[in-house]
Amino acid sequence: MQRTLLILIVATVFLPSCRDAGNPTGAVSGPGLPALSGKFVVDSFAVDYGLRRNPNTDSINAAFPFTLRYHFEGCPGSVDEISLVVVGFEGIFINIDYASPDSVNRPITFSSVFWARDLYQGVDSVVIECYASGSYWTLTDDRPNFLGSFDWYTQVTVPIRGG
Repeated sequence: MQRTLLILIVATVFLPSCRDAGNPTGAVSGPGLPALSGKFVVDSFAVDYGLRRNPNTDSINAAFPFTLRYHFEGCPGSVDEISLVVVGFEGIFINIDYASPDSVNRPITFSSVFWARDLYQGVDSVVIECYASGSYWTLTDDRPNFLGSFDWYTQVTVPIRGG
C-alpha cells in the first residue's frame, strides 16, 4: 500500500502534463494591432528533494531542484517571475530578466535549485506551490508591445527521503 502511494506521488510530481496553464488574454486589439489571443502552456513541472552541499555556503542543506518547461501559443510571451514555496516552511522568489519575449511555440526550460534552511527531518513529505507570472507581447516595428499578463499556479507533494 505504501509503495503504491509513493509511486502515485512520484508520478504526480514527475510526469509531464501538457495543459493550458495561463489565463489567456482573450482578444486584444488596438490601433493597428490585429486581435490576438495568447496562451501560456506548461509542458511539465518537476521538483525533487535531496540533501546536498550548498556551493554558496559550503554546508549541507535541503535542496529542491525544479524544472519548469513551457511554451507560448498565439503570441510571444515572457515569464517575469517564478516563486517556489514549501508550504508551512519557506519560499523563494525569482525575478527573471529577459532580453526579449519568447517566440510562439518555442519550448523553454527553466531549471534552478531552491536551497532551504530546514533539513525537514522527521517530515515524510512537503507540499510545494509554484507560481509563475508574465506577459504577452506583440512585435511592432521590431519592438515588443505589451498585450496582457498571465498567472499560473500548481501544487505538488514531494516525498522527503530520509526525513
